[in-house]
Amino acid sequence: MGISALKQMLLDTASDIKLAKAEVKEMPTVKLLLSLSADMHLPMDRLGSNAVMTAARFGNHEVVPLLIAGPSDLLRQNFFGGRALHVASISENPQVTRTLLQMHSDPNVATNIGCPVLCFSPQYGTDPGHIEYLLKASRNAEMEMKQKDVEVCSQDSTASGGSSKGSLSVGSASVSKFRRGGILPTAICLSKAAIGAGVLSVAAHGAEVGAVYQFTCLILGGLLTLASIRMIANASVETGCWSYEDICDELFHPSMSIFTGFINVCNCLGSAAGYLIVCGQVFQVVFQADDQARKLFVVLVGVFVCGPLALARHVGFMRHLAAISVGALLLLVGSVVWYWGEHGIDESLDVESFLLPSSGATVFTYMNSINNMVFAYNNQFNVPQLTGELTPVPSVRNMTKVALLSTSLCFLLYGSVSIFGVLAFGVADNQKDTLILDLMPARKEWHVVVSLFAVMFSVLTCFQFHVYPIRQFSAYAVRKLRGLPAKAAEEEEEVSDGCGGRSLARWLDIACALGAVAVAILIAVVVTSLRTILDFIGAFASAYISYVVPPLWILALRRKGQTFSWRAPEILFSLALLSLGVFFFVFGTYSARADPNFSGQPVGSGVDLSKTWMKKVRENSASLAEINLALGNGGTPLHFAALNGALEIAQMLVQYKANPKAAWGEQSRTPLQLAQEQGHASLVKLLEEIG
Repeated sequence: MGISALKQMLLDTASDIKLAKAEVKEMPTVKLLLSLSADMHLPMDRLGSNAVMTAARFGNHEVVPLLIAGPSDLLRQNFFGGRALHVASISENPQVTRTLLQMHSDPNVATNIGCPVLCFSPQYGTDPGHIEYLLKASRNAEMEMKQKDVEVCSQDSTASGGSSKGSLSVGSASVSKFRRGGILPTAICLSKAAIGAGVLSVAAHGAEVGAVYQFTCLILGGLLTLASIRMIANASVETGCWSYEDICDELFHPSMSIFTGFINVCNCLGSAAGYLIVCGQVFQVVFQADDQARKLFVVLVGVFVCGPLALARHVGFMRHLAAISVGALLLLVGSVVWYWGEHGIDESLDVESFLLPSSGATVFTYMNSINNMVFAYNNQFNVPQLTGELTPVPSVRNMTKVALLSTSLCFLLYGSVSIFGVLAFGVADNQKDTLILDLMPARKEWHVVVSLFAVMFSVLTCFQFHVYPIRQFSAYAVRKLRGLPAKAAEEEEEVSDGCGGRSLARWLDIACALGAVAVAILIAVVVTSLRTILDFIGAFASAYISYVVPPLWILALRRKGQTFSWRAPEILFSLALLSLGVFFFVFGTYSARADPNFSGQPVGSGVDLSKTWMKKVRENSASLAEINLALGNGGTPLHFAALNGALEIAQMLVQYKANPKAAWGEQSRTPLQLAQEQGHASLVKLLEEIG
């Protein structure tokens, strides 16, 4: 049969599939049919077109992704060897061709009579946009259709004529098991977005609140994270938007998008700064550098390492580095276990102090432990983008699998660090701000040095995951200022004939990424306490992004349905999660702000604490007035020593008549009260003796 006969048959069968056209075009109808397990592969006309081909024939590009369960659906043929991509060229909507190409349809495949896809649009006189997308797909890396990047995985490839061994070839390209958009690499990327600086401080919080409370928080946090990720994936797939800002714009109002984007930027900037703080701590511990050298090192790492990494176009680009960096963190766990095995259980620890909270724990201590848990699991800011990158098609089911894998990995790592970190380093004065500082006594051991550099590599890998949401918000804001719709902005970014071979949108994207890196460097230079920044960011930003916005999206989506009911289980659960998220956001922020550690001063490590004062005291050159002089935020050196458990400094300050009853802050805390709140038993005993 020639092309003219095939063309005539297609036109003749149009009247036979009017019903299919009406059904396939309506999104709710398609979802209902799928929920009823309707067979989408039954031939519906004389050509043998199934539901996917029918949707493609009529240009319903929004429906096509719902009908494709796997790569084999893209390879199914009608009676004449035509695939969905062939039929799409007959429609008047080139977006359906673009959608199929993004789902890795082969643009060079031919029918049984040897007619390639490029022939169909000219033959039928349809929109030239089909030809444009097909040509781009053959040569443009942005469409990822070059031979080396065509990566599709099939579970039922036998039915489509491919191999039955779990992989197939499209054209001459072989399948990659670790392809961008696969479930495993996406899970690694998502877990890497969460596992970073947070793992370094979970042991310190575990020492304060006890193992029972810590593990309860970790289990509940993991379950809440699973629910939150599933909600975000639902909203992304149903709206077809792949960023927080675009989803809020679609479901609410641009003002909601701006506010949410701002909070997300705060979240990601704080996290990025935390990673640079970790790098600075590693540098100090390994090389015993002073604070000026630390600041210089942070700037150099930010400029020459974080800057280039922040420019990657896709989150999935980092999948190989993410896998290596997760393994690098296991070296840290190994070093902690080695320290415990070498030195035994810390002398400050007994069964009661291991399982139960310290005597100085307050409601703020418990809340800040929750804040740290929220931050530690927080990876939701990358979920919309990673959902959109899933292949062959974004789906809630696959994203749920991703969430299970990533959350399980996070729980195992956090749980092991919580146990062995407390066993090795104990509680009270012996537990420092991070595991990096805890390992300082063993810094001359080669494997400890290797694990510390592995931690540095791991947290630097996280940078791209936290910069990408900032770039998305910047792109959204610029797009709104220019008055461009989302589709127009996407098409503009694909154009490569602008200044320097890049489009204006891409140059703005690069500028925003580098600007975010610069701000993160500034924060890391000014603030040196990791726990301070993690607790505050975990409460203020992570809680809002993780547990406030996702349930709001689900409520907005379900209210559009005709069968909406406030008593539905999904709605009740969304309301419960929303209430919990608001509590975390409000009280958690207050708790983090009320914590005495919340200060721009270098507190938390005991390494750089009051070096000038210690030097003066040792040289006997500090006067009594200087020792009792309140610093800029109202605290004396003895207050800072009490906060950080710096017993040696406190003993010298007391020896030189430091005032143990000096009041600090709105609550007029004395050094003794601060030491009691922080659980520094040795300092409490010292200050009680002189009080």
